[in-house]
Amino acid sequence: MSTVLIVDDARFMRDVLKKIVERNDSVTKIFEAVDGNSAIELFKKEKPDLVTLDINMPNGNGLTCLKELLKINYNAKVVMVTSVDQENVYEESKKLGAKGYIKKPFNRFEVLKIIEPFLN
Repeated sequence: MSTVLIVDDARFMRDVLKKIVERNDSVTKIFEAVDGNSAIELFKKEKPDLVTLDINMPNGNGLTCLKELLKINYNAKVVMVTSVDQENVYEESKKLGAKGYIKKPFNRFEVLKIIEPFLN
């Protein structure tokens, strides 16, 4: 069974992504964070199997947060999320250790295709 941490400053986006993630039967618990700082604290406490991490957020942007999460657990499974097609940001996050990339607006099938390999 898997746990997922969804990190996005927009409640609507967290809700949409949560509904998609819930479609995977192996997901037993979903945690939510509104910014990088709260994501780091939840990550330490809950040790989720997968993190979806928005790139553009206040209080610790996604790349800064990614670096911190990987300091805590180098093998963390983090998938970056953005509404802006920023190929250079994705490449940078990949070099840092992100496992994938999801574009907003979400396509349910694409999201599931990207996250399912990381879920038990």
